Amino acid sequence: MKFYLDECVSYKVLEPLKRVFTDHEFLDYRSTGLTGMKDIPLFDQMRFRGVDVFLTVDRSQLGNPAELAAIRAGGCHWVGFAAPSGRGVSLIARTGAMLLETVSFISDNEPVVPTAYRPKANGRQLHQLFTDVKPIGDL
Repeated sequence: MKFYLDECVSYKVLEPLKRVFTDHEFLDYRSTGLTGMKDIPLFDQMRFRGVDVFLTVDRSQLGNPAELAAIRAGGCHWVGFAAPSGRGVSLIARTGAMLLETVSFISDNEPVVPTAYRPKANGRQLHQLFTDVKPIGDL
């Protein structure tokens, strides 16, 4: 699978993800030259580049009708996770832990149709709960 980390997700988690999930490809705004691109044209780029999963902390995208239409047209899975609290190394570690679990969950449960995931942190534990999972076409 090919994953894309949105610009609002720290690029510092990219290398650990690549090392753990060697059978997947990970891209970000720096490696693709998409820095500063607005969301709607960005989703078109996801389709053009064959991205399977879009990872972001911008959870408002599904609530914007134009962005939701662009996500649907892009055809990839969308993951909007809550930005973890913390600063510096703590923030990177928490983001990395959330993404490790998210990538693992999606890899193990890959749906046939594009799906929106809104994982929620499970209290003080690092793992997330995947209770809000819906086909994008149903949103």
